[in-house]
Amino acid sequence: MSIEEAERIIEDEIRKLPPLIRKKINNVGIFIEEKTIRPGVLGLYRGIPYNKRGIFYSALPDRIVIYLREIEKYGKGREEETLRKVLLHEIGHYFGLSDYQMRKIGY
Repeated sequence: MSIEEAERIIEDEIRKLPPLIRKKINNVGIFIEEKTIRPGVLGLYRGIPYNKRGIFYSALPDRIVIYLREIEKYGKGREEETLRKVLLHEIGHYFGLSDYQMRKIGY
């Protein structure tokens, strides 16, 4: 999968989010990197979760990083589906959900 294909999938998935959710996603950048420094990591959220931000919140943008080669390795023929799930998983972290909570809902 090329970076351009991954960008298209990410844009498409974000467009599919309910408008209320889309509106709340702010001050976060989504980046695609070829490789990770930690094998087995498909995506990573870095920042202050939305539910932890106070009224005086002011910070550098949060980051969601998608590791393309790990998604290809893990996806094995289902790369697009895997990318979509990883993106939604990391957006879940942005909203303050834990790994446990996301596993319960399928992400």
